[in-house]
Amino acid sequence: MIAVCVCPTGIAHTYMAQAALEKAAMGRGQYCFNKRK
Repeated sequence: MIAVCVCPTGIAHTYMAQAALEKAAMGRGQYCFNKRK
């Protein structure tokens, strides 16, 4: 799965989405790779 998470202001929503994706992946026993620019 590839997910792109973007917040127009770049303040918090990107990080909140990243945390939710990581938690969901761990709950399924999957690995989640993250790259921020």
